[in-house]
Amino acid sequence: MEWDTGADNQKALASVAIDLDLAITCLGLSWQLDRVETHARKATDILMALCNFDYWTSQRFFLDYSVPWRSTLETSELCHAAACGYDWLHNYMSETERHRLRTCLLYKGILPLVQDWADPLTRLPPHRIPAGNWWENCIAPAGEGAVALYGEHPLAERFVRLCKEASDQWFTFEGGAIPDMPKEWLVGKKPETYWPPNFDSEGGYCEGMGYLDVLIRTMYFAESYRRRFGKDVIPVPLMKKVAKLVLYQNFRDGDKMRSVNFGDTPGGFATGPVETTYLARRLRHPGLQWFFQNCQNNFSEPYYYRAGDYAAFSFLWYDPTIASEAPRGVEPVKVWPGMSVAVMRNGWGSDGSMLALKCGVTAGHAHPDAGSFVLYSRNELLIIDPGCCGYEMPEQKGYYQTTRAHSTVMVGGQGQIKRLAGGLWSRQACQGSALCWATPPRPTRGG
Repeated sequence: MEWDTGADNQKALASVAIDLDLAITCLGLSWQLDRVETHARKATDILMALCNFDYWTSQRFFLDYSVPWRSTLETSELCHAAACGYDWLHNYMSETERHRLRTCLLYKGILPLVQDWADPLTRLPPHRIPAGNWWENCIAPAGEGAVALYGEHPLAERFVRLCKEASDQWFTFEGGAIPDMPKEWLVGKKPETYWPPNFDSEGGYCEGMGYLDVLIRTMYFAESYRRRFGKDVIPVPLMKKVAKLVLYQNFRDGDKMRSVNFGDTPGGFATGPVETTYLARRLRHPGLQWFFQNCQNNFSEPYYYRAGDYAAFSFLWYDPTIASEAPRGVEPVKVWPGMSVAVMRNGWGSDGSMLALKCGVTAGHAHPDAGSFVLYSRNELLIIDPGCCGYEMPEQKGYYQTTRAHSTVMVGGQGQIKRLAGGLWSRQACQGSALCWATPPRPTRGG
């Protein structure tokens, strides 16, 4: 596997970074397990090619956006690849190779990510509220890289601390307004609009099931941090709620599992293997173990894996000693208030049924689809949500992100606005409100 490394050939760095990560993690794991020297040599050569890149940011970021920061998702992807390579191949590389990789990891990966996202002294206005997946997707890999260099570079300790603090802010974010700033810095957002908490009280993630895979990046950071310092990055009580979210918003589709795909979630998506194996192991969770084992037929599908969902880690984190057991004691109705999603189901078996309803927040990767619903019964999807397509395709904004693409109503041919502030309400909360559809009180005698 060969890649051009000059700046002119970094326009497709996002896809190149994913290939690099996949190759390095698989080859590095082969070296760790079986000491296959040809694999270690190839992985090291790839890492040295990565060091040749002029910068770890796609060139299109310089051309298409007029923003003052220069560390992006590609930077975090390459930071993860370099950190894994430095850790897993440390005892194979020469000191010259280690020094080169250590220097590039620090100055092309960790330092830009920390300066742009994690350090309160240097982060810019767009990054002053910890909202959305980019915050954690950029901070967690920087923390992972800093842990890999811990004890080998004087700045590593400070960078680990900053990334841990910034990750804590992301998990505990309670919502806030997008700051007012130059239009070109907003990248599609509107100033002073409200961004909801990343996680609600029931563990629901505001950007939907497709973007819950942001947790994969945190898991890489969290596991390295826990092994180094014996402390957690991921709040375990929240992860127990996330486990229930995964189980309740996934269902059988023949011999596969599928997820409720409101918002920017692909139609064939199910929660990924890295996420599931880590949580099953960390929580000793029989239900997630059962879920992972029922996803086996998903893994051969070419679109199944998302960025960061690397097989080397699901292999490492899968624990066969955890009991596998289908969920019991189903709650007939489960509501995630921050996601504004309700799921009604009667079980997880092949004869089960599930109705999922969406009503509310449309920030980030949500769609203007309040009132939309999907229905599944007896291994079949009866009413579907279209999900999304490639973001670069005109159909994404022209159709998928419009109200008419969803199972809900339009008024006078007009759809909902993107920043609709709706929500799910109980009957008790609706009493006396003219904005709720609630049963009117009975008239009094003679009234």
